[in-house]
Amino acid sequence: PRASRGMIDLLFRGRRVVFDSPHGVTEAQARLAREVAVPEWTMRRDQRTQLFVGTVADGRFEVVRLVRGRNSFRPMLAGQLSPSAGGSRIEVRLRMAPAVLVLLVFLLCVGGLVASVAASDLLARNEAVTATLVVLAVPAVALAVLGLAASEARRATRLLAGVFEAEPS
Repeated sequence: PRASRGMIDLLFRGRRVVFDSPHGVTEAQARLAREVAVPEWTMRRDQRTQLFVGTVADGRFEVVRLVRGRNSFRPMLAGQLSPSAGGSRIEVRLRMAPAVLVLLVFLLCVGGLVASVAASDLLARNEAVTATLVVLAVPAVALAVLGLAASEARRATRLLAGVFEAEPS
């Protein structure tokens, strides 16, 4: 239950993570800015060494983890830096991109339709076990995609923890 709730929060309201960094706001923003590359559209293999792609300005940031290759299930990270007694407080919201959510819903609908047609055909041939497996394949694939998104969220959170030298709360 806890793991699935951790996956589903990325889809809807987003996962909230807070870092209490020992660095002041200016230093924390500078550290993050060094690790954020400017978004660019290119056909060549990405050779950038930064950890993220996005924007950092005025105590706010919107970034996505930089991946060499394709991975559509990377969560977007939007955050704000504010001063605190011991340095700075960074509040981050991790959320899946709306386009990814639309794609997931579309694929689930198509997968459900195909599974129901296949199951109907299998049931007509008295293959109930196979029909059950076909129907269960759709939610299994959905859970695998959610697991991938949750894994990407954990990876992005670990990278931010390294940048800010702080553990997430």
